[in-house]
Amino acid sequence: MAKQGRKTDDQLLRNRRVASMKSMYFNRFILARYSLAIFFFSNFLLAYLCFPEIAGIGAVGMLIMAILPIWEMGKMYGDKAPKYKMTKYFFVLQWFFNLILIFMTALQPVSKTFPFLTDISTSRIVMLVVLVIGLALVTFVLYRFYQIDRNVDKAYRRIEFFEKKYRLHI
Repeated sequence: MAKQGRKTDDQLLRNRRVASMKSMYFNRFILARYSLAIFFFSNFLLAYLCFPEIAGIGAVGMLIMAILPIWEMGKMYGDKAPKYKMTKYFFVLQWFFNLILIFMTALQPVSKTFPFLTDISTSRIVMLVVLVIGLALVTFVLYRFYQIDRNVDKAYRRIEFFEKKYRLHI
């Protein structure tokens, strides 16, 4: 009877370690998941506030494009090598969308791009700062994907150490 209890404890420990590994693989994408949520709600707000204008139409398009990446991120848990092709495409599109909005904001009256703002320099500066921060975030997420694709991120090194130490594989 004692052997069976010991075996159950060992199996329970192994299951916990496997669950930890699954979480480690999933958490490699934590920046992308949170960034996707930020851009989804930012695009939603932009679509709500600007819809008849080109910025609002573009934001609606980005909202539609966000559906597949959200689905991909949701089904990613437990996969050692998850597929996130549509998520990459979304972030590339978001990068171009932000860049286009930056040019529109810089080259034409702010109220034409963002009808909820007035044509003063403060509005232009605030929107340019927000858009540049968004562009930087997207760039960082795309760089993170580059690291993940080549398994050179810190999280992957921790996962390798964990796999070797406990001789586990998903």
